[in-house]
Amino acid sequence: MSTKTKPHTVSANLAYNDIASGGTSDKVYQVQLEPVQHGEDFRYAVNFQFGRRGGTLQTGTKTPEPVAYDQAKSIYLKLLEDKTSKGYRANGETAHPGPVGATGPARTEWPVELLTEITSAEAGRFIRDPEYLLQEKVDGHRRQILKKAKTIWSFNKKGEAVALPESTAAAVREIPMETVLLDGELIGDRFVAFDLIHCGDGELKPSYGMRFTHLLELIPRKDSLLSIVRTFRTASPAARLAWIERLHKERAEGVVFKNAAASYRPGRSDQHKKLKFVKTCSAVVMAVGTNGKASIDVGLYANGQVIEIGTCSTMGKKIPKVGQVVEVRYLYASAGRKLQQAIYLGWRDDIDANECTMDQLHFKQGEAPEERS
Repeated sequence: MSTKTKPHTVSANLAYNDIASGGTSDKVYQVQLEPVQHGEDFRYAVNFQFGRRGGTLQTGTKTPEPVAYDQAKSIYLKLLEDKTSKGYRANGETAHPGPVGATGPARTEWPVELLTEITSAEAGRFIRDPEYLLQEKVDGHRRQILKKAKTIWSFNKKGEAVALPESTAAAVREIPMETVLLDGELIGDRFVAFDLIHCGDGELKPSYGMRFTHLLELIPRKDSLLSIVRTFRTASPAARLAWIERLHKERAEGVVFKNAAASYRPGRSDQHKKLKFVKTCSAVVMAVGTNGKASIDVGLYANGQVIEIGTCSTMGKKIPKVGQVVEVRYLYASAGRKLQQAIYLGWRDDIDANECTMDQLHFKQGEAPEERS
């Protein structure tokens, strides 16, 4: 048996519904790119299920025998392209154009900026520094949204083109500018913007403060589907601290400190900081429905292996599949690397499984993690 970690399954859930336009179709189509053990290594299969929503789905495969990854990926993407060209959309949404669309970019030209996490003790200097804007840390999925005329594209944290709810796209189309690239968080179908990377002729403003001011001018009103992140710009340290305490009482996820003088710098940098009020981690689903319960077992990578860190209830939520990446909130991690009071928040399509490492964990004060050989 191979000692390699089994790659996770990639999947897509598509839907087609023309009832609103007078038709009778309400169909689903599911596709999986799945690893299959092959000697000391892995090969891949492309399987699918289809049928009327709520009914028994028919099953099939595009690979009677597992094939090499590159070949399987090509088959998988071609199948998705074929279905989206016939009107199927990811999770019933409208793709703009989606990761396999033929009419738009497959990746963003502007890789996202990532925040550096700090502790409460470290936050003091940024609270006192008026050069830093204070913003609410929004709990959603990172998205860049590109508007060119009336055409919309959406990109996830990894820079890949992904689907966007049509209602969100419609709100972005109303921005009175021919070309716009927004950065922010998607919460359901609500987009909260925190950066305007470029607009008009594509010129990048030299500092975050200038980009944010332009963003305020471009989206002046607070809309249910398109808004700007709550931001506090008063210089008074006492007032800034009071606002942070207010966010904490409101059970916000945290606060972000944005350096107004900083230029745009893709990737992880030390320019902008985040202080999280709650502890979360991105983990890999190891098992589903253990002991017949609506739950998932999750794990993190350590020394090349996935180590189980706890169980989360999935009651009332869509159950993820083994190998998928999910977001988990917890009280703290014990010395044995087990999550206490873990809560399943949802799946992540913008984080790779190999990013789910143990260094995300926050341990109970005074408890050091156990050493492992």
